[in-house]
Amino acid sequence: MGAAVEESELKAAIVYNLLLFVDWPAERAPSPTNALVLCLRSGSELQAPLEKLALRPVREARIELRQLSPQSDVRPCHVLYCDGPEGERAALYRRIAGPSAPVVIADESNFASELTAIQLRRKESKFALEISMAAVRHAGVQVSSKLLRMAKVTQE
Repeated sequence: MGAAVEESELKAAIVYNLLLFVDWPAERAPSPTNALVLCLRSGSELQAPLEKLALRPVREARIELRQLSPQSDVRPCHVLYCDGPEGERAALYRRIAGPSAPVVIADESNFASELTAIQLRRKESKFALEISMAAVRHAGVQVSSKLLRMAKVTQE
């Protein structure tokens, strides 16, 4: 029997795989010469497991991990993973604006934001995905129909 997987490693694998189902507009698209910038809250539980996965490209683009403080600029981020204390999440969400907003992926939280494109929800021993099409549109990206079929989708 295989070893148990840590929850943070499982979440990191889910986040990595979600990146395969998101398409950015040509002017912002990650490529072999333009890294996919994945931003995390400083102190995120996913930092170490994502560092391991960042060695694997996403559609030929390398992954660049950036740790953010609540005061950090989120504009260079393609993706923002939000976890941790509600106050720190709120501070990062306040920094998201404009047409080059990152795709926000968040773990389960009581802190709701209309900017969260993909929410990871714990359902018994599994994770479920909730996708907000309004937040996807705000980030200016397209999400694969394959991903949409696997998730609970909200329009607003």
